Amino acid sequence: MVRDAVRRKESAEDKEKKPFVIDKLLAKLAGPAGKADKV
Repeated sequence: MVRDAVRRKESAEDKEKKPFVIDKLLAKLAGPAGKADKV
């Protein structure tokens, strides 16, 4: 569930759209270790 929220949040950011609030909150639970590098 948290991983999916991180994916949705990052996908929205990549498309330059605003991510859902719940996805942002759940993504915080994952911490920086779960986030993909944006290069």
